[in-house]
Amino acid sequence: MAITSEKNVRSGALIKTYLKVAQLWKLTLAEQTAFLGMPENSGLYTSWKNIPSSANLDKDKLVKLTLLLAIYKDLQTLYPENEKVNQWLRTAMSDAPFAGLTPIESLKTGQIANLLLVRQYLTNLMAA
Repeated sequence: MAITSEKNVRSGALIKTYLKVAQLWKLTLAEQTAFLGMPENSGLYTSWKNIPSSANLDKDKLVKLTLLLAIYKDLQTLYPENEKVNQWLRTAMSDAPFAGLTPIESLKTGQIANLLLVRQYLTNLMAA
């Protein structure tokens, strides 16, 4: 039982942090759920929003949230002003991995591979 409690605490903390990031990024509910690979009308996501400690995230969602928070951290480093972050997220880019999409559109696929590509893109930007 202690393992479940510990997992709920960690899951709840990740959800709380993600909700703060979603607010800063001005994400719609559809975007918030898509990033996690969930349908917009997910009762489970609504439950997590209302009671973050009720979350018991599976490995897939833990990885996605960890990557999204790493992307958030990288963007804060590159663009300390939230409005510049929001502008970057919603600007179409020709660079790989975006191929004319906005970063938001790339992230909305909810695929770990796309999250990794965006994270690597930002890592490369910071290293340049």
